[in-house]
Order: sequence, then structure tokens, then C-alpha cells
Amino acid sequence: MDKISLKKLREASAAESEAATAVWQAVWAALVEPSTEAATAVSQAVQAALAEPSTQKMELQHFGHSAHPLVFNERGIYGFVCLGCREPILGRNYSCIKCETDTLLYALHKSCAELPLGLNHPLHPKHPLILCDEWIYRNDKEFSKCEVCKEYRREYTYRCSRCNFNIHIKCASLPPTMEVEFHDHPLTTIGKSITFTCDLCGKEGKDFKCATLPLTTRYKQHEHPFTLYCTPEDDSGEYYCDICEEERDPKHWFYYCADCNYPAHLQCILGKYPDCKFGGTYKYPWHPHRVTFIKEMKDPPPCDECHQPCEELIYQCTQCNFNIHGKGDCRRKLRKRLL
Repeated sequence: MDKISLKKLREASAAESEAATAVWQAVWAALVEPSTEAATAVSQAVQAALAEPSTQKMELQHFGHSAHPLVFNERGIYGFVCLGCREPILGRNYSCIKCETDTLLYALHKSCAELPLGLNHPLHPKHPLILCDEWIYRNDKEFSKCEVCKEYRREYTYRCSRCNFNIHIKCASLPPTMEVEFHDHPLTTIGKSITFTCDLCGKEGKDFKCATLPLTTRYKQHEHPFTLYCTPEDDSGEYYCDICEEERDPKHWFYYCADCNYPAHLQCILGKYPDCKFGGTYKYPWHPHRVTFIKEMKDPPPCDECHQPCEELIYQCTQCNFNIHGKGDCRRKLRKRLL
């Protein structure tokens, strides 16, 4: 009888595949009715699972992270967002295991990691668009603003450098027309800026922001993911957000955890800065100690570089009472002055 290590069993089941399920079914049968045949069945199931392509180590050399290849993972990564689209990583992905720390991880959804490097888009038919990391244009937001949603979101974009045309990958994925369950007719993408009242959130705007909302997302330490809902969760006639406890308009979309009967406003789930991971500590060359990234403080401290109040998005060192703006040019000026 072959000896099967627990390590191999865990490796086989990590992929959550049919073969891995077969492994645990065989283990359970062996526990219920021990026999040589049952042990042989466990061994065969493990070997089949380990032989599956999905459990083999797959790597991808990505343009956004040239230092190391990215390794394929079947499972989601809780607590981190995809650096391509800035949405939670709930499924298959690629990540750099060599650069991983408790607070930093270069990771991409499988779909984002495998995006085509070039794209012909109907909103810019003159030239092909090239996939790039918008982070390289972080010091000039107007230069990198998306032509569809009119926002700077630090996510991957398709870009025409000749015309300074940028479009986020999520905005680029919007089809010219789309069928949606909450409307009787197809919706058409309009390639020009107009002011309108959004039927999803009820706010006036000029962008496609709500059209690219994630269908599922997570909120802090809540056990289950939240799903985007377009109809009220019940017919009670009274609808509130369980986060801010304010009333919700039943005509507007919301995020809902059906397992806990937990509804919430879109903004309350996503937050004002959905791309930021607050509370993490980081080491930068412009400061001798690790600094903590903070959203805001009740009494805004002065910035040690520009001496203006740090009202929100702050890098703070409690060890020496150091504070600096997390957005703007303060960190760049400090680095230039010291290094």
C-alpha cells in the first residue's frame, strides 16, 4: 500500500477541481471502511489530481512586473486587489510569490493578466491602443484620465500616445450595446460627454462609473462576499443601509449579502477610496522608520513637507510623530530633497 502524505493531499485539494474532490471522497470512504482497496483508491485519486494541468505550476512573464514571473493560483487572495482593475481577487489569479509581504502583493486576475497587449477600439478608430500601467502617469492625472469614465483610477489602461487617448480596461470592455436584466431594451454606449442622472445610484454625472461596478465584492472582515442587486431584497417598504444605518432608495442599486440579510449603499461598501489599503505599514527611502497609511484623523496633523493640514490619505510614523500627505507632490519633493 502506498503511503500518501498530508502535504500531497493538501496540494491536490488546493485546486478545488473535480480530481481534488475525488481525492477527499476516496479518503472519506477509506476512513468509513478501511481496506487495501480503499487505500489504493486514495493513492490513485491523489496521483490523478497531481497530474492535472490545473495543479501544475504555471508562470507568466508580465510587462507590469518584469523582476519575476507571476505564478498561477486557483484560489482567490483575501485582502488584496488586482492591480489591473482594482477589484478584489475572488478567483483565479497570477501573483509574484517572491515579492509577497503581509501588506504588499503584485497580483492580477487571470483575465487581467492575459489581456491582449494591443486593442482596436471603436471610440478611437484612428490608431491601435496599447495596454499600459496607468501608474507610470501618476504625476499627471489629466494626462492619464480615462476618456470614458473621466477618472484617474490607477488601473491598467489602453492608450494611444500619439493622441493622448486613454481608456480603462473595464471601460474598454463595455460592449457597444448590452442587454441587461433590469431594462426592457438594449443599452447603447455613447461616445461623448453629457450630463445625466444615473438610474443606478441616483447621482448626476458624466461618466460610466456605475456601468463598471464589480458584480461581487468584499467589505472589510465580513465573512461573505456582497452581490450587486438592482431590485429590493424584500417587500417591507422600509429599506436601510446596515453600515451607515441611513435610509436607502429602493429605486437605486445596492450591495447585498443574502447569507446575512445585509444590505448596504454602493458607496458604503466600496468607500471613497476603493483602491487604497489602509492600515498597512511601508518602508520608504525618504524616512528611516516604517510608516502607516491612514485614511484620515480627527485632528489633522500638519504635513512635515508642505506644513499644510493632512486632512485625509496620510503616511504617518508614530515613532517620531512624522506625517506627510499620501497624495499630491509632497512625497516626491521630500524624496528629491533628501536623496
